[in-house]
Amino acid sequence: MEFWRNLISLARRPLDIGIIELPFSLQELVLILILPVIVYYVIYRLLRLGWRRLSDRMKVRPETKARTGRWVVLILRLLFLTGILSSLGALLGAEVLIWYRRFLEFLGQPLYVSGNTRITLTTFILFIPLFALAGWSGRKARRLLERSVFPRLGLCGPTTPPGRKGG
Repeated sequence: MEFWRNLISLARRPLDIGIIELPFSLQELVLILILPVIVYYVIYRLLRLGWRRLSDRMKVRPETKARTGRWVVLILRLLFLTGILSSLGALLGAEVLIWYRRFLEFLGQPLYVSGNTRITLTTFILFIPLFALAGWSGRKARRLLERSVFPRLGLCGPTTPPGRKGG
């Protein structure tokens, strides 16, 4: 009986990580964050499975199914992420802004400093959309050149450039 009392008191005591005391207990962590995230994940998987079965029954072109499927998965992932963030906000309560500020300060800590140049984690995070945008614009420019400019100049055919297989 004493074991269960100690376990319950341990679960209800605020968590400590080193010198940092977190504003929630183990019980709150499990009930407010971990269980809802598991439920969100199960719902996410069931909705994806339902979409897959529904799309198999639809009589549309495979390209349309694939494009629509990508959007459905993207929307479901965004909803899943929103659920996780809302559970995290409910767990942290009023201190969510303090923890958010601490997180931004962590991202702003310089990893490398040389003169006035500071390289932080934020710098690396911002490279991701930059490279994605560069890749996307490069593909669009290549398609424009292959389909309109190069054929007019007589450099290659309208569908397949030299040395490439397929469009």
